[in-house]
Amino acid sequence: MKVIIICAAIIVMAYLLFLGIGMSSTHPPIAEYSFHANTESFKRLLSRTIDTYSGWSLVENDTVSTENEACCWTSLFYRDSGRSYEYSIKYCGSTKNASPETQGVRVEVIGAFDHNTKTGGYKISDQDVPRLLEFVESTLLKKMKPEYTR
Repeated sequence: MKVIIICAAIIVMAYLLFLGIGMSSTHPPIAEYSFHANTESFKRLLSRTIDTYSGWSLVENDTVSTENEACCWTSLFYRDSGRSYEYSIKYCGSTKNASPETQGVRVEVIGAFDHNTKTGGYKISDQDVPRLLEFVESTLLKKMKPEYTR
């Protein structure tokens, strides 16, 4: 009986530790943007914009979808003129099944990194993050015409 109680206590503590580590490893976004589109059309817009401007590339990392919403995690890379930047973004929004009046995509910049200077991070207060954010906004995101910028 003692063995069962000890095993149950260990399992409960391990589960609580797992939840605590998972919650503490998430970061609030550095910046947010909104687009009037569904996730599929936003994905096409992002790909076209990346292809239009020299030095940019992207890697899709993960997508989680339900019937009405999809969230995509993507890494944007800029390599040109001796610069090497990486941006972690997440965009969530309605799927094409949603009604046109409820379609919208929220884009979050989660991390910004300068690989040359080894600076950047997941918080606006991290070294060089404001400069890196300004760069991705001016050279890429604002050209995609977001409806809302924060």
